[in-house]
Amino acid sequence: MNKQTILNRIKKHFPAVKDVVDAKAPVFVEVLPEDGRIGRKKDPEGCAFARACLRKHLADGCIIGIAYSYLIKGSVATRYMTPGTVGREITSFDRHQDFAEGQNYPVERRHPLTAPGGKAQAQEGRQERQSGRRGQSASPSHHPDSGEWSLNQSTAYIYDYKSTIVRRMEAVYSRV
Repeated sequence: MNKQTILNRIKKHFPAVKDVVDAKAPVFVEVLPEDGRIGRKKDPEGCAFARACLRKHLADGCIIGIAYSYLIKGSVATRYMTPGTVGREITSFDRHQDFAEGQNYPVERRHPLTAPGGKAQAQEGRQERQSGRRGQSASPSHHPDSGEWSLNQSTAYIYDYKSTIVRRMEAVYSRV
């Protein structure tokens, strides 16, 4: 999802937001029993975790999701990664309106590979590695003259007298 799409979605809830930035450092939020009582089920802006963020004055508004959370301060929305523990608590809260209070839950900064454009950069690196730029691929083949195994790009020749061994070696090397 590109930055403009994210910004448009946030503007539906908070029209004053002009920019979305990634968080530089994690934030820790303590959820109190009153947050669980006041919070509303299935409301990303009013759940117990969102109430705790607002109570702690971390933001003017927030959108808490299973994967990403946005803390809005002024006209800037800061994007955080919602950890699995918080995601599970949100799911539990949406079903039964109970949130495990009293813990210091982290809301983490995004990993650089998952930043906008990071997926494309990771894909480019993967294509370079697969193209053989760094040398030969890691598929094994058997050289009957020397009797040794070496790594090269082709495993086309499987000799009948050792076909079982060759197949097993290929299976082992393909898992690595």
